[in-house]
Amino acid sequence: MNTPSQKSQDNYLFQNVWNGKKPEIKAQIIGFWTALGALPKSAKAEERVEQVVFVIMDKQKQVVGVSTVYSALVPTLGFHMLHFRCLIHPEHRQNNLAKDIVLKTWTHFNEQANSSDSEVNKGIIMEVENPVINKNKPEAVWTDTQMVYIGKSSRGLPIRVRYFDGAIIN
Repeated sequence: MNTPSQKSQDNYLFQNVWNGKKPEIKAQIIGFWTALGALPKSAKAEERVEQVVFVIMDKQKQVVGVSTVYSALVPTLGFHMLHFRCLIHPEHRQNNLAKDIVLKTWTHFNEQANSSDSEVNKGIIMEVENPVINKNKPEAVWTDTQMVYIGKSSRGLPIRVRYFDGAIIN
C-alpha cells in the first residue's frame, strides 16, 4: 500500500477526530471553512463538522485541511458508500495533502469495515471538483490512491471510487 509522502508528514499533523471532536477543534474547522467560503448556504456548519474525519494542522497549529464523509445509497451502484469530501487551503495544495488525506480516510474506514460484522458501506466515493486535478490526473485508476473513475456526476464532475478490502457486491 502507498504511504503518505514524507514531506507531508514532516510539515503537517494529521489528526483523526472521527470519534470525538472537542468544541475548540469544531470552532477551528468552521472558521477554516468560513474563511475559504467553502460552506454552501444550504449547509449547516454544526452538522457538517460532525462529518469530519481528519484535520490537517500546520506547524502553527492552524487548520489547513479537512476530510469529511457521510454514508448514503449510490443509486447507480445499488449500495451504500461513504461520500468523501476534502478541502485543502490553497496555500498548501502543492504538498500531497489531498492524496494523503484520501489515503488516511480510506484506511481508517477500511480497517473498521474489516473488523466489523456489518458491511454497510462498500468503500468511498468522491466527486472531483478541482479542475487542476481533473486536468493533470486523467488516468482511469490513480495509482497513488487506487481511486477508480466510474463516470460523471449530474454536475459533469468525474466520480471516483475505492472499495474496501474484501467488499462484496450483492
